[in-house]
Amino acid sequence: MPKKQDKKTGDLEVPVEEMEVVKVPVPTPGTVVKARITRIVRGRLKDLVDIERIRNPQVRERFTRNKDRIAIQVWFEIEGVEYRQTFLYSISRNSNLVALMRKYGELRKGMEIEVTFNERGFPRIVLD
Repeated sequence: MPKKQDKKTGDLEVPVEEMEVVKVPVPTPGTVVKARITRIVRGRLKDLVDIERIRNPQVRERFTRNKDRIAIQVWFEIEGVEYRQTFLYSISRNSNLVALMRKYGELRKGMEIEVTFNERGFPRIVLD
C-alpha cells in the first residue's frame, strides 16, 4: 500500500487509532537489517550536526575540532523511521567514508544498504 503524504508539509499521513497491544521489535546488538537511502547531503560538519547536543565529551571535542571540514551525511530509512550517519570527507584508505565506498560503490538515493545496531540500540551502516 503506497504511503500518503500531506501536500502542504510533505509529512506522512498516519491515521490515529486506538490499540490493545503495542509490539515494537527491539533489535539486539549486532542484528543486521536492510535499509534504503533516502537522501545524501554534503556540507561543513558544523552545518550538518548540532555539535552542542552531542552528549559524549570525546565525540563532541572531535566534532568541534573538525567543525569546518567537509562531511557527507547519509540518511536512511528502516521500517518507516529515518536515521542518519555522518562521515568526514577523507580520501585516506583507512577512513570510514572510503570503507563505505569500498563496500557499496557509488551511493545513490533509493539504494539498499545494510545496517547493524550497536550496544546502545543505534543503527550504524555496515562498512565491512
